[in-house]
Amino acid sequence: MRDDWTLQNLPFLVEFGESSRMRTKPKILVVEDQESILALMLFALRQAGFEVVAAQTAVEGLRIDHEDPVDLIALDFDLQDASQ
Repeated sequence: MRDDWTLQNLPFLVEFGESSRMRTKPKILVVEDQESILALMLFALRQAGFEVVAAQTAVEGLRIDHEDPVDLIALDFDLQDASQ
């Protein structure tokens, strides 16, 4: 396992899907229901040069990815609506 993985290295680690071929930056979907954590993740990823979209529920995240597929999803495993 590599120990030098950082936000700066992540663009080289993302494998691009068909939908991302026209993009200049990898697109990341952050699904997080706690606003403070979501804000921090959005700030850090945007500062690192990523295109970032956000959702606060699993259902919203699925809708966003279905409408415009992303390259990577950062998912909160403890979402309230994810088990429904």
